[in-house]
Amino acid sequence: MRNILIIEDDKILNKGVAFALKKEGYNVISAYTKQEGKTAIDNNEIDFLLLDITLPDGSGLDLCKEIKTKIKEKKKCNKKT
Repeated sequence: MRNILIIEDDKILNKGVAFALKKEGYNVISAYTKQEGKTAIDNNEIDFLLLDITLPDGSGLDLCKEIKTKIKEKKKCNKKT
């Protein structure tokens, strides 16, 4: 099953999108802040991310950059082993 992470601080929007995706058979993880999103990413294998760019504790764009950097670092480590 595909894991989708929604990072959206609007609780109604987050729950509505999560409901629709679950109805289609996806496993959905919801986060409402940048920090909750980072924790979810660290603790789960995420296949797809829906990310709000204006979060109460930081920029979604900055989080996107952090995620991309982390992925690049993992790929470098995997190539070395």
